[in-house]
Amino acid sequence: MKAEPSILQHFREDERPFIERVEELIERVTVRQRPELTNFLNPRQRSILRTLVQRSADVRCVFDGGYEQAEYKRCFIAPDYWQARPDEMDLRFLQIHGKSPFHTLHHRDYLGALLHLGIERDKIGDLLTVEDGCQVVTTREMGMYIRLNLKQVHRVRVTVEDIEREQLTVPEESLKERTVSVASRRLDAVLSAAYPLSRSKTVPLIQSGKCKLNWKVEQNPAATVSPGDTLSLRGYGRVRVLAVEGETKRGRTRLRIGSPTR
Repeated sequence: MKAEPSILQHFREDERPFIERVEELIERVTVRQRPELTNFLNPRQRSILRTLVQRSADVRCVFDGGYEQAEYKRCFIAPDYWQARPDEMDLRFLQIHGKSPFHTLHHRDYLGALLHLGIERDKIGDLLTVEDGCQVVTTREMGMYIRLNLKQVHRVRVTVEDIEREQLTVPEESLKERTVSVASRRLDAVLSAAYPLSRSKTVPLIQSGKCKLNWKVEQNPAATVSPGDTLSLRGYGRVRVLAVEGETKRGRTRLRIGSPTR
């Protein structure tokens, strides 16, 4: 199904395949009057999907990633009269146990080990690092595959077991806040203030597609950044713009920003 040009004009060229897939799902739900379930979606994808679903009066959507604040969630698209049950979200929760006095395992280690098994990223939800390992939100089918095949994470032997949703260690996100001053609220200026990078280095990183603004790849260094926006730069982490705190005597803009500490 081809999405209408009037819809596509509001999105990036590289988002069009996703939009067309969602439009096909919505059409199937409408015609067959049966629900459809997506893989795990990031916040940007969920925003797009919600926009498309809202154009159809007879279809509704429900998101679930195991806990309310989850970054990655599956979407249950159904006729408006359908009440989704938790089991219809087809989620499975795993605990990876692994500890070594010689290696400290991080989120990237667990994610890398899972992807190395040939698992696509959208088959995995959030990964929650805990004291003795990592908790994983995934699908029922992929959960079985992980249990059978994941034996090692970055040289550390691991074991995997099922846990209940209620056993997830939901993180309380805290931000390390600081105030920076920028010449303008251009994306390249804000990034160079947020990270230890000169503006001349942030521009090529942005133009090469390594920056995301609100989970959407942004390649325009002159894009405007606003309070509430989330920025990420590949290899450098994520920053949230919390507020504009006025101007300095020299006319520069003061921004309060926060970086996740978890």
